[in-house]
Amino acid sequence: MKLKNLYTNEVYKEKQLLADNYEKVVDSNNDFTKVILKIGGFCFFMLFITSMFIPSYYNLRIVYFSVFLILAAFYLLIKLREKYVGIWSIYVVFTAAVVCFTLTGSFITPNDIGVMVLALLLTFPIIVLDKSIRIILTEFFFLVFYISMIYLHKAPLLVIDEIVNSIFSFVLGVTLGEYFRIVRLKNFELERQAHIRETTDVLTQLFNKRKLFDFFIEYENGVYKEPVTAMSILDIDDFKLYNDTYGHQTGDDCLRQIGLCLKKLEGIYHLTFYRYGGEEFVAVLHDPDIADISSVFEKINQAVRNLNISHSAVSKGVVTVSIGVVPIKYNCKPNFEQLLDNADKALYSAKRTGKDKTVIFCDDFNEPDIHGHYSRVHT
Repeated sequence: MKLKNLYTNEVYKEKQLLADNYEKVVDSNNDFTKVILKIGGFCFFMLFITSMFIPSYYNLRIVYFSVFLILAAFYLLIKLREKYVGIWSIYVVFTAAVVCFTLTGSFITPNDIGVMVLALLLTFPIIVLDKSIRIILTEFFFLVFYISMIYLHKAPLLVIDEIVNSIFSFVLGVTLGEYFRIVRLKNFELERQAHIRETTDVLTQLFNKRKLFDFFIEYENGVYKEPVTAMSILDIDDFKLYNDTYGHQTGDDCLRQIGLCLKKLEGIYHLTFYRYGGEEFVAVLHDPDIADISSVFEKINQAVRNLNISHSAVSKGVVTVSIGVVPIKYNCKPNFEQLLDNADKALYSAKRTGKDKTVIFCDDFNEPDIHGHYSRVHT
């Protein structure tokens, strides 16, 4: 029972590590695939050249050149279509290599030890990053296929040696592969956790100001592909008064509750929230199909009110937020510094005209409507 639970826990940990670090795993597999293809392509090209001058290799010249062309074509495919290449690429490369060398050793060089296949059995589990069960089953297929072919076609004196060598390579490859795979996945996880700590506000668990400016840089450089529909600044109303009334520890608890509330709203309205500093938050809206931007941010006003965080020092009796919003024109490259400045102006208008509301900034102006939930302000 203990062994079963231990195995289940290990499988769960591996599955979670693979899921949490998916992009790094894919990049690692693709990088290894490209390295293998380059090394393999070079080796087969050199073997082809060698076969033109050494009689014992001459009969293999077509095989060597064909494999070189296949590896070169696959390498170009990965280079040109890298974003479409997944974990299957490394399986295809290794399967093709095992089949190629097995057939070559069985029919063309039956009196030689299959060194290349043994090397592939050893390296495949060490290089590939994937679920253990899938790696082991693939490795077992390689082993069975190789043993079957050499048993049927190789010189009888070599069969026993080949079987012993291939089983040894299988066991050693799987054992080392398990160790190195977990080590690499844990290193990816440590890097991910470090990145989270650097870009996440500890108190609210939202992205921090550093992450916001990283987003600005990524967007301006074309790395971030999602559209930006609007940007806003949220400010907790009378938060200094709240801290003076209830103390800073209760103030921190208030920030935590609001952070959790905003985190839940991210997925509902396609928003990303950042803690900008103190009691201020920046929200970025990514939904290009939204018909009424103001309605989204008014729902944030309502969501914070519905938390019913007591604030006896203000007339409404609960904690509220004021929001200044700047819509962003479609296909317009935004100036984020200017957007933040305009959002701040809209926020000031919301504060000045009663708080607990959303104000939309736009170029033409109307004086803020003190009775409305949104209005227009001076540029």
